[in-house]
Amino acid sequence: DTRLYTHPALAGKHFTPDEDLLTDKELQKLSGSIRQAAGHATFIAGLIAERAPRAQLIIHHALNDDEATAPLWNAAKAMMKFESKVQILNMSWIYLTADHEPSLILSRAIDRLSPNTLLVAAAGNHGVVVPQPDSIVLPENRPVQPAAIPGVVAVGAFEHGKPAAFSPKKAPWISLGAPGSRVVSTYLKGTVKVDQFDQQGVLTGVQDTTFETGLAQWSGTSFATANVCGEIAARMTASRQRRPTAQEVADELMEGVADSDVQPYPRT
Repeated sequence: DTRLYTHPALAGKHFTPDEDLLTDKELQKLSGSIRQAAGHATFIAGLIAERAPRAQLIIHHALNDDEATAPLWNAAKAMMKFESKVQILNMSWIYLTADHEPSLILSRAIDRLSPNTLLVAAAGNHGVVVPQPDSIVLPENRPVQPAAIPGVVAVGAFEHGKPAAFSPKKAPWISLGAPGSRVVSTYLKGTVKVDQFDQQGVLTGVQDTTFETGLAQWSGTSFATANVCGEIAARMTASRQRRPTAQEVADELMEGVADSDVQPYPRT
C-alpha cells in the first residue's frame, strides 16, 4: 500500500520499517501539499485494527503518496516481503493488462504466497464508469488483477447490505462483499488536497481540506477489502481453544452461514 502514517490510534498495533512510515513531523512539513491518496494505508490499517484489535499488522509500501500508484514490479517485490510472515495479505489495489491475461509477475508472486497466506484483493471501483479528463477509461465490471487471479479472494463493496453503485456487478470472479461505502477510519491529520467531483462524478478540481481529528470518511472496494481481512483476523483470534486458519474462516464467510456483515457477493 502507501506509507503508514504514525497515527496515535495505531500505536502498538503494527510492525512497520522506518522507510515505510510517514511520520507526523514529515506530514506537518507536507501539510497543504500532500494528496488524499497518501492516507490510503492508514485508512486501511484503521479498519483492520478496529475489527481485529488482537491482530498485528505488518506494512510495506510500494504505492507512492501522490496517486497511490506504482510499477507492477515494485508491488510484486513488496508482496514477496510477506512470504512466510503473515496469514492474511490485504491487497487494496488493482492492475490491468491490455490482453486481459494474468500478469506472469503477479501470478508467480501469488503462487509463492498462497500455500501459507490468504490473499485478499479489491475488485475495483468501476461498477459505473464516468470518463475523466486525461484518464484511461476502465470498462465497467471488467475483471482486474490481482483480484481475478485464481487463488485470490476478490472483494466488492456493500452499501446497506447490497453492492454499492461503484462496485462491479455481474462479476462471478468476486467472492465476498463487505461495507465499503462512506466508511470512517483513521487518516492523516492536517491539510490534504482532496479531489472534488460534480454530481455526474466528473473530477472538477482539488480542494484543500483540513482533517483535525485524524479521521475521515471514504468509499471504495479497497476499504471493503480491509473489512474482510479484519473480519477474518477477528474470527481467527476469537477462540483460545481452537484457532481456525484464515482459509477456513474465509470458506465459512463465502458459504454465507456466518453472522456477519461480510457476505457472499451476488454473482449475477
